[in-house]
Amino acid sequence: MPDAAAIHSFVHHLETERRLSTNTVSGYRRDLVMLQQFLEDQGIQQWQQVEPSVAQFYSAKLFRNGRSGSTIQRKLAAARTFYRYLMRESLCSSNPFADTKAPKSPRKLPKTLTAEQAARLVDIKGDDVISVRDHAILELFYSSGIRLQELIDLNLQDISMAQHVIRVTGKGSKERIVPFGTHA
Repeated sequence: MPDAAAIHSFVHHLETERRLSTNTVSGYRRDLVMLQQFLEDQGIQQWQQVEPSVAQFYSAKLFRNGRSGSTIQRKLAAARTFYRYLMRESLCSSNPFADTKAPKSPRKLPKTLTAEQAARLVDIKGDDVISVRDHAILELFYSSGIRLQELIDLNLQDISMAQHVIRVTGKGSKERIVPFGTHA
């Protein structure tokens, strides 16, 4: 079985040096443990023994097992990033996943709320402090289109009532200015 210590070291690198989110790090760990199991099933004992043909076979096997193209792409991205790390640490001389592609998945449009559903969502009865707060949160969330985590992380100083914009910190700690509707 390929060395689990390399995965542990890589995960530590993701947490401390790259400072990725807990969910992202957990996803990488899961994907690499799955890859490690696949390699063991193939009789591969070391990370540096993996050839591009094995990487392609891994992608094909995931597809045959019913994984979507986006899931396979994520797993291949984790493997590519892991091998770049192994090369940086001089634990491998090449990246067998560098040119491995995932099958394309059909793009699905997101499901949206109808105007009636949106109105029902933000229609909170009551004028007590909690009801007013909840109504404001839902109006802001719906009218701005920000992610839930971005909403959770908002502070009052991030909101400009005069300009109807909010400053949000999104994925990768990237900051952006987002407009919101007058009802919010």
